[in-house]
Amino acid sequence: MRAYTDCYIAFIDLLGFKDYVGKHSCEEIASLFDEINEDYNITIQGLNSPWVNSEIVKKKVMSDTICFYVDSSESDSLARLVASCAYFQVKLMRMPCAILSRGAIVKDKIYACEDTTFGPGVSKAYLLEEKTAVTPRIILDNSIRDFEKLSLTTYGKKYLDMYIYEDFDYLCIDSLFLFYCLCHDKDSWKLFALHVENMIRTETKDNILNKYKYIYSRFSYISNKLLEFTDI
Repeated sequence: MRAYTDCYIAFIDLLGFKDYVGKHSCEEIASLFDEINEDYNITIQGLNSPWVNSEIVKKKVMSDTICFYVDSSESDSLARLVASCAYFQVKLMRMPCAILSRGAIVKDKIYACEDTTFGPGVSKAYLLEEKTAVTPRIILDNSIRDFEKLSLTTYGKKYLDMYIYEDFDYLCIDSLFLFYCLCHDKDSWKLFALHVENMIRTETKDNILNKYKYIYSRFSYISNKLLEFTDI
């Protein structure tokens, strides 16, 4: 009998996708979705198998929205979902035409089978993203912010310590910090930083401008944060 599964669920929206479609060819848009649909592993030194893969953290792509989910009974389930979402956001920001995204993570029930995905958890995550996230960030529902209640491995605790930050209203995934850790000395980071600065100088629509101002406000924070961690 078909039944819901209790999961951590991330609902992520690609920002500015309508404009992207209007400015790019079908081939370029299809290439974007090739990137989105590509499976990837997150490996950790000392582990014999990937810490995250598509069998653990599953993904459903629905046009310009992406749903990641992981069974809450998996070890480090929330940390693994956080890692997947962070790397996904970085992948989009590293593209030649950087794409921003916004989302929310909840813990609730989901049914997912082939092309069918629904459940109270999907609806809850969608509403939290749509009504509350606002800026290019992935927020965590307040009901799951107490990490002390989780049974975490050393790896899971490390990921949550490094890639979660307290914003003015919610805990958020610090994808920008991950991007900086991976690429601060590479062209992809420099190009992204220039893109953000250029958008702030030239953008005239407040709703778009404010998204880039939010990212710019975090640049000095993340460079200082790197000094706190010696084992990246």
